[in-house]
Amino acid sequence: MAKKQLPSQPKARFRPVTSDTCKLLAFMFLVLYSIGASLMERNMLHLSHVTSQELAATMLETSGIVVALSFIFRTLAHIIWPIYAFLAVQGFLYTTNLKNYLLRLTALALVSEIPFDLTMSGKWFDLGIQSGLFSILLGLVGLEIAEVLAEKSRSNAPRFAMAVGCTLWAYLLDAQMGVFVVPAIFLFFYLEEHEIFRDLAIIAVCALMVVLTGLDAIFAVIGASLVLLLLHWYNDRLPMISKWFWYIAYPVHLIILAVISMWVMV
Repeated sequence: MAKKQLPSQPKARFRPVTSDTCKLLAFMFLVLYSIGASLMERNMLHLSHVTSQELAATMLETSGIVVALSFIFRTLAHIIWPIYAFLAVQGFLYTTNLKNYLLRLTALALVSEIPFDLTMSGKWFDLGIQSGLFSILLGLVGLEIAEVLAEKSRSNAPRFAMAVGCTLWAYLLDAQMGVFVVPAIFLFFYLEEHEIFRDLAIIAVCALMVVLTGLDAIFAVIGASLVLLLLHWYNDRLPMISKWFWYIAYPVHLIILAVISMWVMV
């Protein structure tokens, strides 16, 4: 598949939101979520792997700043998943070497998994939940396989089958936000030139997940609506912050929180 080239100059239309803006916003909310999940939910409230619905019930039963902040941080986390899905597709479209791009993400996911498990559950290895990086990988690998199969068969059936199949795998593997990220990746890619239809389709998928998964999906719908509006002002000019900063920042913030969490538990 032919890859696109990033423009060095912004488009004529007013688009003040850059990839740096998106990454900074997403990472800020991601750190807040990690703090809420590790230091607040697990260490202070003695909760682990709870859903937003269970956390909301705890907030109603137990008054206090900790549980309230934890719920707020959890809610904010639902804002960031469309950003990461969108940026993953941008990387897929614009990378000069897709194989290396996927290998970098795979290496990052593997390196980050132990710090992620320690942060979220206090265990060195926990199959109860996988990091969101695996959701992104499932979506991108499925997307590439779908394109190869679709070109060979000259049919759209492989695209639909891979989208559904990878979403199901994300659910079975308990990949973080996988049931939202994976279908969003496919929709961001195939409806790239049709922003309104793309947005409506992503929100429709989230609404379907409300029926299937409950309260978590309600916040995902709200998050998607807010972020999709933001992405209408996205400017795909060259980023100023190196990609390696973000690759390093993710596991480092998990390692720091894991160390703090273990120290608090002593």
